[in-house]
Amino acid sequence: MAMVWKRTKNVLAQKFRKYMIPGVFTKKIFLSENEFAVVEVNGNVYEVLEKGEHVVAAMLDFRDIVVIFVDGGEKIIENNTSLRTRDNKVMIRLTIRFRIRDAKKFVRHAMGTMLMYETGDLWNKMYSEAFPAVLFSKAVLLASADFQKSDVIKNFVASVRKELESIMKGWGIELVSLSIEPAKL
Repeated sequence: MAMVWKRTKNVLAQKFRKYMIPGVFTKKIFLSENEFAVVEVNGNVYEVLEKGEHVVAAMLDFRDIVVIFVDGGEKIIENNTSLRTRDNKVMIRLTIRFRIRDAKKFVRHAMGTMLMYETGDLWNKMYSEAFPAVLFSKAVLLASADFQKSDVIKNFVASVRKELESIMKGWGIELVSLSIEPAKL
């Protein structure tokens, strides 16, 4: 019987060593729609699998095999954050819709050595690596009152989106949509 990946809605990816996959003579996995598996052999990406049943190891296969399941379905991260403006601080609500498009790139550039990667981990990565250059540097050019003006917010979002799309693409992630609005406290 093939292993089916069971996860919570916030899990984006999870690593399994060969011995963790059920089966004596063969190790099989089953991938549903919008699921990928990155198969690493001896530390190198061997192949990326898509929907269907796959054999990832046989009984006499002594190689070091790791299977990384990746969720390619659309996900949402919603979070409040504080922005320093030219004259004050404002609280904003960020809503980020995304999907993993390149599982191999995601595993290498976002997940790294983590055993499980969740939406909170991606938020932390964006907050530390993307937002300083993309979000925070643009907010400091505006006054706090500007965040109440819809035309200013629209231009701000368009500018942030363009740069954030580029950064996320490097991580194997497609930015589906981005919204920024004043946070309701």
